Amino acid sequence: MRLGAKDAWELAQAHVEQGEVQRAVLALGDSLAATLRPAGVRVTPPEISDILTDMAVMQHIASGAHVLLAARHVVGRAPSCDLRLVSKNVSGIHAEVLWNGEHWTLQDLASRNGTFVDGRRLTAGERVALHEGATLAFGVAEQGYTLVSAEPPRLFARASDGTVVVAEDELLCLPGPEKCELSIFCEADGRWVVESEAGKRSLDQQDLVVAGGLPWRVTPPASIAQTRDVRAGTGIDVQDIGLEFTLSRDGEHVSGKIVGTEPVLELEFRAHLFLLVALVRARLADAGQPGLPISEHGWVYRDELTRELDIDLQLLNLWIFRARQQLARSGLRGAGQAIERRAGTHQLRIGVERIILHEA
Repeated sequence: MRLGAKDAWELAQAHVEQGEVQRAVLALGDSLAATLRPAGVRVTPPEISDILTDMAVMQHIASGAHVLLAARHVVGRAPSCDLRLVSKNVSGIHAEVLWNGEHWTLQDLASRNGTFVDGRRLTAGERVALHEGATLAFGVAEQGYTLVSAEPPRLFARASDGTVVVAEDELLCLPGPEKCELSIFCEADGRWVVESEAGKRSLDQQDLVVAGGLPWRVTPPASIAQTRDVRAGTGIDVQDIGLEFTLSRDGEHVSGKIVGTEPVLELEFRAHLFLLVALVRARLADAGQPGLPISEHGWVYRDELTRELDIDLQLLNLWIFRARQQLARSGLRGAGQAIERRAGTHQLRIGVERIILHEA
């Protein structure tokens, strides 16, 4: 019996309360009752969020439940499948929905009872391109899903309690920007990384991380270079630009701009610019010390920053996220590298070498 979204959510909550995390995830997976919001806002499934319009999504025709597509999404009865179906008509590893860098495809994986697209049964191993609005069925042609959005895949994470957090501008904070324990972003060379106080490492496909006391399954796009080309053009690497700031005489206002681009890009005033100014000031001071290697320029302990800026650690992490996000929205690749963390030291620095600060 397939549960409705509301029933599946209630069952999953019961499993979580009993400490049965894996069973809770499977309960949610059957009807995909978890709902999406950017920035990690927790909502009560099965409420439907507007964020679905900018995601790659399938919708179950009978129940209306939504399936957020990973770049490689395996369908079948096996527990390892991304979309786990319980029907006996479905094979263990039945089919695969795949983003190839340009569009979505569907391949039958030699299933016993067939995979169907718009009512036509695919031959064993056949792969076909999908169009928005296509109907997909697995095992039984009359029961299936509609591809309601064929947008490229995006970085997202799903917690064991069903919460889903979607990346904003290729930046993801877990469990959310307001309490950021882990940052996940794409560097200028296309490599996805996980950053924490312990350091930085490469992100694995279908990676598992822990944040906010919960395990999260993180799903990056298969190829960030291809996805970026489709969504927003090629942009410019953050390492190839300069940053210039002007601090007002009373210290109450900061103006900033990105130089080295054509045209020069003005940065709209936001509170997090004060963090960038503090980091720029520290790096410029170290640059004036003879014999100090560039690798040592600009490192500041976060406790010093919170005292200087009169903020707490939570707000500091939020400003780091917002600063990176503003640069990403300006069209820069690798915006996460604009602020660097030194592993195991609680130190930060501005990651851009070409910097100018005007102080009255």
